[in-house]
Amino acid sequence: MIRCLAVKDEATAYALAIVPALKYSAEDVQHVLEHLVQTYGYPAYLRSDRGDEFIAHELRQSLDDNHIKPAYIDAGKSWQSGSSESFNGTLRRGCLNRYEFHGIADATIRMEEWRRIYNEIRPHSRLGYRPPALAYFLERFQEHKQVA
Repeated sequence: MIRCLAVKDEATAYALAIVPALKYSAEDVQHVLEHLVQTYGYPAYLRSDRGDEFIAHELRQSLDDNHIKPAYIDAGKSWQSGSSESFNGTLRRGCLNRYEFHGIADATIRMEEWRRIYNEIRPHSRLGYRPPALAYFLERFQEHKQVA
């Protein structure tokens, strides 16, 4: 069974990454996060469940070293991550249930295609019917403008 490591900006719903794999270790998660930090910068928080790959000492140390606060979701309390649960449902309906993946490479290609449509085309009601990319980059531009 293919698993997905999905990372999204909660404020704008912008999907930063969807990485398929057969299983994840803390090292795998750390590698994905390092790549995302190089691309998008450091987040203030990282919300996740308490899966082994997210509570491992090495990952916690890396978060501490980079001043990223973990925001763990309590077991059985999915309402603490409503935005993530909604995204996961949309990913399942829009991509995972539509295709029969023929390996990790195929899953990677199809999930990246879906991520781009989700970010750049699909309007979101809570964003004023704008796609997440527009909201995300507009927010980043305004932050940059305030600093300058």
